Amino acid sequence: MLIERMAKYTLFLFPVFAVSVKHWISSFFGILVLLGLISLFQNWQNIKSLYKEEKILIAIVVGYFGVFLISSLASGWGQSGTYALGTEIRILFVIPIYLLLRNISGVELYLLAGSILGVLFGGIQGLLDVYVFKTFEYERVMAWGAYGHLFIGPVILLMAALLVPAIRALKLDKRLWLILTGVALLGLATVALSTARSAYLGFLVLGIFTIIYYLRWNVATFVFVVLMGLVISTYMISDKVQHRVNDGVGDVTAYFESLEKYPDSPEKYYMGSLGTRLEMWRSTKYFFSEAPWFGVGRFNYKKKAQEFVDQGLANQAIADHSHPHNAYIEMIMSKGLFGLLALLSLLYYPLYVFITTRNANRDSAFAGIVLISAYTIFSLTEASTFIKNNFVAIYLVYLAVFFSWHTREIYGEKKSVAL
Repeated sequence: MLIERMAKYTLFLFPVFAVSVKHWISSFFGILVLLGLISLFQNWQNIKSLYKEEKILIAIVVGYFGVFLISSLASGWGQSGTYALGTEIRILFVIPIYLLLRNISGVELYLLAGSILGVLFGGIQGLLDVYVFKTFEYERVMAWGAYGHLFIGPVILLMAALLVPAIRALKLDKRLWLILTGVALLGLATVALSTARSAYLGFLVLGIFTIIYYLRWNVATFVFVVLMGLVISTYMISDKVQHRVNDGVGDVTAYFESLEKYPDSPEKYYMGSLGTRLEMWRSTKYFFSEAPWFGVGRFNYKKKAQEFVDQGLANQAIADHSHPHNAYIEMIMSKGLFGLLALLSLLYYPLYVFITTRNANRDSAFAGIVLISAYTIFSLTEASTFIKNNFVAIYLVYLAVFFSWHTREIYGEKKSVAL
């Protein structure tokens, strides 16, 4: 059927130029939403056949959006609530996308194949940024892509981590493995050149997890040693990586030393890149005490932070940013405890399903675990993962594909349902 073919081709194209072309992600996400709404209108009766796991996931999505509405209304909707609605409603739009994809067998193959090309073109983009265009931002040359180094690094890492299930699910000839290894290394080079610390941490965690998940202990030990050698070599050889790691360690050390030296004088705290993040996180208690249940509302962070600075409770640096650079802290501040619970549910209920039913299909489970683990890690140092449109769209599309794939494996569904 036409809708089925369009959905598959859209999923294939979705990751291809995700980090290189502006509005690429939003355009294809919009197409998927439109296809999902058309399919839902034509086949609304399919909702009745949802499995328990799917009903719970959809309920979590609705609850997530509901918390946003209550939080925005409680804090005074205003222009900020309207602006935030553009991102938050994407969470709700994953429902028609999911209801479409669950009825189409094999959609995961298209997304995984597109992810391979995404790693290839993203890797090329990163090298061009550094060695041809010499993109200079934040006083250094780095891989930048269409949306910045904090996007290109994590996204390419996620796609690269999915190469193993892609090879297995697509049943690629072993002669292609060497080429795909080269593609992976190209992508990882861009991850390194992005200088995104969240991507560096993600590489360590996802690399170790992949080794443990797929390899026997003796082989895993060998590969782990090779991986650690690669990490150490990259640190020793790359000035960019070495500079970012050393700066990070120095920032954290200097911040805590200043905190100890001037406990009652926030204006004297050391505010490097990570020091500013730590000061933001320390200030969470002030936001929480003011609005513990539903937060102060989206886009009210800067205003409230300045109030706490003026009261002498925090350093001025925290009010110079629009969010606290941590998705979990951002949820507590903007949406309160209910917002944090909604986010954790959106992340860890699917993770629970993938882990506890992994024997149904280890590849579909691995893909889901990697997606959620990656976003868990990226969210530690960035709030963008769940407040910026492109990050949100990537999480939702990949989750819809992997969760529907794994659910079909759990219940033994192999055939496509007619649309």
